[in-house]
Amino acid sequence: TKRMDYFEELGEVDIIYEEYVPEMDEMMDIVQHELYQEFDRETVDIWFKHIIEKKEYKELEEESGIHNIHYRFKKIRNFIRYELPLKNRRFKEIMDAFDMKFSKK
Repeated sequence: TKRMDYFEELGEVDIIYEEYVPEMDEMMDIVQHELYQEFDRETVDIWFKHIIEKKEYKELEEESGIHNIHYRFKKIRNFIRYELPLKNRRFKEIMDAFDMKFSKK
């Protein structure tokens, strides 16, 4: 727990205005579980570094020693887009709900 005496001086902080969406956490848990079932753990962990930490392909290739990361990531993206909605009904429900919510904005 950090003490924040001067919170107002931080300026506009988006997180306090954002609504917590528990389905986002559930969706990420589903994606993580399904990716670990479908692909090797090392590739999935590297993909999450790319997505979450915004690391570039070259940097990830140097760190991991894997030289076909672009191809592996493409397989992961295609799995999430095309196979996962067919494989996991709850994932599809969440994605459909997000599509409806964001298409109204």
